[in-house]
Amino acid sequence: MNSLLLRIVCATSCCAPLAAQAASTDIETRARAVEAELAKFGFEFATPTKLEALSPGDFTAACEARVAELLPSKWIDAQHYLRQALGAEAGNSVAALKVQLARKWFGHGVGFYRPTSKSFVFDASRVADAQDLELQLARELSCAAHDARSSIDGVLGKGAATTEALSIGWMLLAGEAQVAALAVRETRAGRDIGAVDATALGDPLTAQPLDAFTRFVHTIGRDTQLARLQHSGWKGVRASFAEAPVSSEQMLHASKLFRDTPKQVVLPQWNAELGLEAVVFEDTLGELALHALLLDAGLEPAVARVASIGWEGDRLQLLRAKTGELALVWRVLFDRPDDVKQFASALGGKSLGQIVGRGYCVDFVRSDLAALVPKLIVALNGVKPAPTPNEEDQKSTAEAEAVTQPALDMTPRVENGLWLHPALELALPVPEQWTAETHDEQPYLFAPQIDKFRDNIAVVELPRESEATIATLLERHLAGIKKRAAWTIDAAETRAVSGREVVYLRYHGKMEKHERYTTVLIYLLDARPIVVTATAATGTWEVRRAQIDAMFNGLRIGRPTK
Repeated sequence: MNSLLLRIVCATSCCAPLAAQAASTDIETRARAVEAELAKFGFEFATPTKLEALSPGDFTAACEARVAELLPSKWIDAQHYLRQALGAEAGNSVAALKVQLARKWFGHGVGFYRPTSKSFVFDASRVADAQDLELQLARELSCAAHDARSSIDGVLGKGAATTEALSIGWMLLAGEAQVAALAVRETRAGRDIGAVDATALGDPLTAQPLDAFTRFVHTIGRDTQLARLQHSGWKGVRASFAEAPVSSEQMLHASKLFRDTPKQVVLPQWNAELGLEAVVFEDTLGELALHALLLDAGLEPAVARVASIGWEGDRLQLLRAKTGELALVWRVLFDRPDDVKQFASALGGKSLGQIVGRGYCVDFVRSDLAALVPKLIVALNGVKPAPTPNEEDQKSTAEAEAVTQPALDMTPRVENGLWLHPALELALPVPEQWTAETHDEQPYLFAPQIDKFRDNIAVVELPRESEATIATLLERHLAGIKKRAAWTIDAAETRAVSGREVVYLRYHGKMEKHERYTTVLIYLLDARPIVVTATAATGTWEVRRAQIDAMFNGLRIGRPTK
């Protein structure tokens, strides 16, 4: 996919090298000051936390090493196989997945606390202003104090527990760290953290932007721990780890807390007649991990959220045949038949495996040995879970869905042959076999893949500009394109679409080491520039040109009329 070239053209750099003293002496001074502030909230430091300044390369290696420390290799293997089977972005190898997890979990900020070395390791080249740096220090140093009190890796179930246990521990730890940083910020401002309204907080405190899922996890954890702090003080926050919910579902939905108990999921006892040699790995994912997988498979956040609500239990096994091929069996239970339909539908558009949905259960089967799949399905059919609907659980699931519905209504989606963006009042006709996906919060419409590059259309909302006009937007974008010596302008004009003036551009040339054609349409919505960008490889341009022209000619702007 492209890298949203219009953002590159339009953006101005906001980064500068971190001063050398900030990477050593300055951080040392700030860390000790933050430890003193955290001590007032009961975070104890018997000795100052060690600080390790690393080069960018060494910091990346430390992030990857932390993933290896925390997760068994078989967990990575199972996740890789599952994500590939679901069409998720896992790269082409297990190594690529490790890099992705390292970047997402530990590489998004200036640094992180590493339990094995009992130190805060940080990238000395990264930028953070004084406040953001100290807030990150507050978060990570609170983890150091927690680790001294009770092992962080124990909370996360290092090496033995399920993905569900990891999710619960992750949310609680992230929440404690977020509340610690929030307490430092509020105390410095002379405010009482006990009076903070969680609904007015917005995004969690971070030195660098988080991806949608990590931001979601930090927000849930923060709100959970803030509620405990305001009810029972810091003692209540620390007690949360001994009183942890039994499922991520309970943390995600207040109405289910300590009430909606997961059901035990039974899988067949695999016999030798199936040609299986061993169960390589077994796991329970939980609602939070379901949500993450669907996001990585390219679903819109609200769609992924609704499809994972109603989880009642799951069990996954990675199997190995006697001939060496792998197979995956995953059974997921839900509160309602409607939940089964939603989840199976979400999987169905992305997965490379067989999906069997019935009653309150979804079975997912995938194998490198095609002949094994129907045998596994027959075996699963022989161990059907007994339907045990619970009216209270069903009611709380319906309530949780209702909370998400407004966001779902505004979610980009394909409907009746149109790619709809309700929040942007935009509709584009969808050519046959093009599919909608979301990656890193960015919605795309992808063409059937012919070349290595995935020809696509992206829609981007830029920040509000009260003085912006179509004329100034055209002038600015033309100036940005002309700065690129490798780009040739084919068209640059204003047009009328749905009774309003828009910018229309087409140019081609080398972009990110590849020759591509780009077509752009820009309109203003409440002073916000909305940029529609179609990008195609030169090798597929003759095929794509007519499709892209038809989409742009059929594009409509404005609220739909009934």
